[in-house]
Amino acid sequence: MKARFEAIEVLEYSPAPSDPGTIGAVDAAEVTVESLLPQLDVHLFGGVTAVRQVLPDMVARGTGTILVSTGASSGPVIHPPFANIAAASGALRNWVLNLHAALEPRGVYAAHVAIATWIGQAGPDSRPEVIAETYWELHQTRREAERLYAVPSAS
Repeated sequence: MKARFEAIEVLEYSPAPSDPGTIGAVDAAEVTVESLLPQLDVHLFGGVTAVRQVLPDMVARGTGTILVSTGASSGPVIHPPFANIAAASGALRNWVLNLHAALEPRGVYAAHVAIATWIGQAGPDSRPEVIAETYWELHQTRREAERLYAVPSAS
C-alpha cells in the first residue's frame, strides 16, 4: 500500500462483517468466550493491525489522522442483544481513546466515531455521504477524541 500511495495521511477503520446476516450478535446473558473471540478478532485485533500499518510513519512525520468507527453499543449506548459485539467494539473504542491521548502531543490525531443508526436505513441523515461529512470535519478540526453520530428522530 505504501508503495502505491506513498504517505498515508488518513486511516479509517470500520469493522463490520461483509454479510450483515452473519453479524453473530449474542445477548448479554448468553455471552461466552467462544462468542467473544471472533468479535475481538474483527474489532480490536483488526483495528490494532490496521493502525500498526500506518502509525510508525505518521509518528515519524508528526502528522496523520486515524478514525475508527463502531456501532454505538461500543460505549455510549447499552444494547444487551449485541453484548459480545459491544464488548469487543468497546475494547476498540477504549484503545482508540487512549491512542488519542498518547498521540496528540506527537501531532497524530486519533478519534472514535460511534454510529447510532443503521447506515442507509434511517432516512437522509443515515446515508453514507452524509455521515462522511462527520469524518471530514473531525479530520479537519482534530479536536474531539470521540463523536456520537445519531440520526435525529422524526417529530
